[in-house]
Amino acid sequence: MRASASDTCAQSSSWKNNRARYSSIPEVYRPSPAGDPPAAVLQGEILGNVVQAHLRIDTIFDAEPVVTFKVHTLAMVLSQDCELDWDFKARQGKVGVKRMIPAVLCCELQPANDLRVQGKPEIDSDKWREIKNNAVERYHYLPAVPPAQDALGEGLPDLAMDFRRFFTVSAEELYARLKKPEPHRRTFLLSPYREHLSMRFYYFQMRIALPEQEE
Repeated sequence: MRASASDTCAQSSSWKNNRARYSSIPEVYRPSPAGDPPAAVLQGEILGNVVQAHLRIDTIFDAEPVVTFKVHTLAMVLSQDCELDWDFKARQGKVGVKRMIPAVLCCELQPANDLRVQGKPEIDSDKWREIKNNAVERYHYLPAVPPAQDALGEGLPDLAMDFRRFFTVSAEELYARLKKPEPHRRTFLLSPYREHLSMRFYYFQMRIALPEQEE
């Protein structure tokens, strides 16, 4: 599920060929914090190779249900910073802190061009222009991550999110996995980009379905 060597080389070549463009990008991100034990995950943080466990439906009533795993190549953390902070402090045994959360809310993240290709023919040129301007409620478009703002020093291309593709990961499991080489903590959004993303995501989830009106 991780990028191949050829993908990495192609990505590096893209950065070199578009140096002027990327040098003009404002500081939208900051490299993810490092440390052992790891620091608290952050709202607006991009993680790589996030593992999500699933019970296989045809085995849920068996004596030994089968668990399968999906690896999200890139995912954005959407849980609120305050909840993440309290949860982390509680897990570190801080005296008097007991506010733990069972799961971390995330949303799939992918290279923007992949979303455009997968969305055809629904996503035509006009729709894509709106998505890039964050004018379509369902999607969120993010600028490329320069290598200097990526904890791995690799950088990421322009990115896009489909707000329908959200999921949760056990907080305890996520921190256990963060102690290993993967998942990778890549970068996190700075203010006000983090708040802008959060506002758009929760606005989409709060939309109200109205009954269809007969003509």
